[in-house]
Amino acid sequence: MKALSVMEHLLLQRASQDSTTKRNKELLTERIALWEKGDIDQLTTTAIAIQERLETHRKKMNDEELARKFARFMFTGRIRDALTLLEKHGERSSALKLTRQVQKTLAALHPEPGDFDQEVLLDGNIPPVDPVLFEPITEQLISKAVLELQGSHGPSGGDAAHWKRLTLSFGCKSKRLREAMAKFARRMCTERMDPEVLEAFLANRLVAIDKCPGVRPVGIGEAPRRIIGKAPFQTVSTISVTMKSFLLILTILGPSFLQSIWVTWVG
Repeated sequence: MKALSVMEHLLLQRASQDSTTKRNKELLTERIALWEKGDIDQLTTTAIAIQERLETHRKKMNDEELARKFARFMFTGRIRDALTLLEKHGERSSALKLTRQVQKTLAALHPEPGDFDQEVLLDGNIPPVDPVLFEPITEQLISKAVLELQGSHGPSGGDAAHWKRLTLSFGCKSKRLREAMAKFARRMCTERMDPEVLEAFLANRLVAIDKCPGVRPVGIGEAPRRIIGKAPFQTVSTISVTMKSFLLILTILGPSFLQSIWVTWVG
């Protein structure tokens, strides 16, 4: 999972904004060869060099260009992209850079862990549930979840539009990706997985929002997490959700999957 989260940053960056499609393909072939060889250090060095140059040469968008791009997004129905454009290039952006001072402020806002209430825990053995209950989690269900996906990117850099393209636009290869995601979702629902394996899957991108005054921390999870988080709920949607059955559903979904439930409710 960690390899997947850094793969896009290391392999898919263009060398420059004027780089041609042919040159991008050549660079991608070279980087894949380095990846397969295990030369991550060289890939990391190249990625850092590209990012540093982008930061140095990044130009501020003027009002005329900002208005033109904003209008194009609005006329094509890309409302979220239009608002994001204003956030990034408007006169005042609400997202703060993560300076040391902002990090200290966010750390002070993080609550200390407290004691849990024994009354909220379920006693006894976990009810046995046949894994066949989650067999309906197929690539078709993943495809349906992808179509409903929206939002920005997590630490890996792939937003909703990027993952829609990966999972829907490349024929058999996209189908294989959806099948792998469905298999992973079934595994999370039926097995207890090592938390270290899920570390990158559950990671969030920290964004500090300027509330004028004050700072509000916002965590943006990975798009695959939001996709996979929706699928199991659709398989149990026909069950009558009384309080007893709701607790049963939360129990049978498994410890690994419960860690990713929150993003389904808030996303």
